[in-house]
Amino acid sequence: MQILENQTVSLNNLIDYQSKIKKRDILDLVHFISEHLYVLGLEQNGNIIFSLLSEQNDEAVFEIFIPVNGDVKKCDEFGYKDAFILTKAIVGRHEGSLDDLDKNVSELKNYIVSNNYEPASGIYYSVIREGGSNVNNCIIDVYIGVK
Repeated sequence: MQILENQTVSLNNLIDYQSKIKKRDILDLVHFISEHLYVLGLEQNGNIIFSLLSEQNDEAVFEIFIPVNGDVKKCDEFGYKDAFILTKAIVGRHEGSLDDLDKNVSELKNYIVSNNYEPASGIYYSVIREGGSNVNNCIIDVYIGVK
């Protein structure tokens, strides 16, 4: 896994959605959201980012940030954020099966410790390619802010 330092993620005009689902279903949910934004009169404008807020057994609560073009109308199902900005982050690119993502996250955490950084944020996952029906073909950039 290639690791890059001092990276920034900046997204504007975001839908903020939280959901409790099986961990293995996160990319299916990302795909569903991406494919159905038109129902809200919106268009995706950048990579979807998600973070794991909590987990228990095989289920987890995820927060998902979807950058969009268009006016986001208030509703009970999701929130709105003007911007998401993460600076001074270490990023590693995961390519392959979602089942192997935790291994690459561990490698990224080890890199942070061995290079005398301290985590300054949670872990954020930027979906470059969700893999569609082939979950072994995803690309996810893993970001951790550091100090």
